Amino acid sequence: YPLNLNTYSGDWITNNLKMAYSNSSKLYFASTKYNLTGSSPYIPDKITLQVRPYQGSWSIVGNQEFSPTTRSFDVIMENNTSETPVVALVSLSGKVSVMKPVTSGGTTTWQFIGNPEFAKAYGTKNSHINIAYNNGIPYVVYMDSDNGYKLSVKKLIANNWINVGAPGFTDLRAYGDLRLVFEGDVPYV
Repeated sequence: YPLNLNTYSGDWITNNLKMAYSNSSKLYFASTKYNLTGSSPYIPDKITLQVRPYQGSWSIVGNQEFSPTTRSFDVIMENNTSETPVVALVSLSGKVSVMKPVTSGGTTTWQFIGNPEFAKAYGTKNSHINIAYNNGIPYVVYMDSDNGYKLSVKKLIANNWINVGAPGFTDLRAYGDLRLVFEGDVPYV
């Protein structure tokens, strides 16, 4: 069952591909698109998330292009074990948000987890973000523009994103892929 990456017409291409895999053998595939022409070429667009059950066909989760215009994003399964995908993103304006699909009355829409735009990250094409769960709590690591583009980590407590340790804790600016992992309850970047 091939994934259709050519869902856009004209001068648009698919870019920024990320995947997550659920415990029930569902593969989630998230992507953005870029416009190759116009006054602002190579500006990314909104995220679309598709899912394919084992031996099934691909379908879009909730509404297509559900996010703000996005520079960087990551996708993971909620709490690392559930059937709900979660997307952490850096918007074009450099704002950090986390979203997940919520189904009510047979309709699936994407909603923010905690406060939207809870931090300011590096809002260029070199922006990076990573999300991880530990004991049911989501954590994000990102390049913090309020702290010299050094790394900061936040976690969700009582529907608010709070700092884990000192913001901007790295000695130098951070560039490249970010990965947040845990040993017990201790986060490592």
